[in-house]
This record gives sequence, C-alpha cells and structure tokens, in this order.
Amino acid sequence: MTWELSLAGDLDNNRDACGGLRLRTLFGVCLYRGRTLVVPTDKGLTAVNWVDDEEYLYSVVGGEMDTEWPQEALKAQAVAARTFALYEREKQRNNPVYDLGDSPDHWQNYKGVINETTSTYAAVDATDKQVLTYKDNVILSVFHDCSGGHTENVEDVWGSHEPYLRAVEDYDQNVSECKWVKTFSPKEISARISGVGNVLDMIAQTYSPFSSVKVLKIVGDKATKILVGEEVRTALKIKSTHFNLTKAADGSFVLLGLGYGHALGMSQWGAYNLAKRGVNYLQILGHYYQGVALSTINAK
Repeated sequence: MTWELSLAGDLDNNRDACGGLRLRTLFGVCLYRGRTLVVPTDKGLTAVNWVDDEEYLYSVVGGEMDTEWPQEALKAQAVAARTFALYEREKQRNNPVYDLGDSPDHWQNYKGVINETTSTYAAVDATDKQVLTYKDNVILSVFHDCSGGHTENVEDVWGSHEPYLRAVEDYDQNVSECKWVKTFSPKEISARISGVGNVLDMIAQTYSPFSSVKVLKIVGDKATKILVGEEVRTALKIKSTHFNLTKAADGSFVLLGLGYGHALGMSQWGAYNLAKRGVNYLQILGHYYQGVALSTINAK
C-alpha cells in the first residue's frame, strides 16, 4: 500500500494512476507529509493533501489513540484505521477532489506530522498492508473511546446490518473518563430539539439489551419528537446513549451515563486494557469485530 504520488496533469486523469490517499485538510501551522494542492470547487477553494497511505496512518494512529499506550493496542488501532480509510475511500470513488476528509466526527483524526511518534511508526510498520475483511470485503471498522462495559449491535444504533459489528463484552469499566453526568434544563433541550416548543418531558421509551437508549421521546407544548438510535447522542450532544434518565425536582433532566461514542466496533479503552493484560492485537481485533479475517491487501 505504498505509492509515489504524482501531482502532474489533471486530477481526474491521474486518480487511479497515483493511488494513495488524498485528504481534505484544515491547514494551520501544522506540517503535513506529501504534497498540497489548492483546488477550486463549487464551495470555494479546498486544500488537498496528497499523502502516502502508510504515512497518513502515522498521524492518524497518534491522533486517535494515546501514543504511550501499549504497542498491541496501537497496532490494533493501526489496522482498524487502515481498514476504515480503505472502506471510506471506496465510497469516495466518484469524488473528483479528495478521498477522505480530516474531521474526526466523520472521518479520522488526521493532523499531520504533529501526531507522529516512534510508537506510531512502529505500530503502522508492524501491520503493513494488513486490513480486516468479511467474506473478502473490507469492513467498516468503526471504533470509539469506550462503551461502558458492553458494545452494541449495529442495528440498535444505526439501523444497519453489518454482521461483524456485534455486541461484545468490553473492558473499560475502570476508566473514569467514560463515566459522565449531564443535566439539562427544559430550555436547553428546547434549544437542541427544534420544533417541539417548551419541553415538558423527556422519556426513554426503549433500551437495547445492553442498557443503551434506543428510543427517546421529547414531549413539548408544540410537538412531540422521537429520537432513534444514534440520533439520541448527536441531537443532545452527549457522550453516549448509555444513560439513566431522571427528572429532578426543579424540572431539569439528569442523565447519568457510561461510555463515550457510538459503542460500535473496537473500544479504544477496551483495547488498552486488553493489551495491558497481554492480549495481542489480532486477538483484540477478533474480539471487537466478529467473524472477520486479517488480510493483506494492495489497494488500487
């Protein structure tokens, strides 16, 4: 998965010839490997960084995981990140400007050289060309900070049916960062959930088998809104959907939660704790992505 990238000629004509990842990046004072183009688009100018696949991962692994964590956890992250990049790159085949973005809420945390360390070099190099596949197809290898004790089945979060994103026991119970409390006034809920008016009540109607809220009902004086799956987390801008909901005497809503992220695929804190126990990266990946195979691939 290594190419010499070329900037010569038209972008469309050179897309398949040069291979590699082209990333839409937010350029500040950070240094980036590869080369940079400023491309005119219908939204203005887009800065595009052409970078070698593996060099891209040197930064992503350091952006997604603490670089001082055990090497087996970092190697698991490298394989998951490489797999995710290739999966998303394929979806962008018809995009004439870039293959991936750099915003961590949708893509991966890519900030250039600043996130690279000797430990990320070692993790990426040790797993060179390794990706996760299911029935010979590269998987959607999503990951998250922590789940709060158990990951989720994908249909309970996104409503899709990736067979390898199954709920499994997590190993993040000792992580203080994954325990949280959030209090909302009715006015704050109204500001985040448009159209309902003044919020009168908020009710968790349905839970997953592992205690995450699947359906949340917001009752206002103008309308009632139902949030389903990942909508619950993104609409309220909370850490996870794994929470207990109570209503305080002053009318505010108190969420006592566990986990950080969508709780699908690999838990990064779980990977950390497993690695500390001596579990290797292949076992970590096999635990969080059920029924997958480790494959060696040369992307085109």
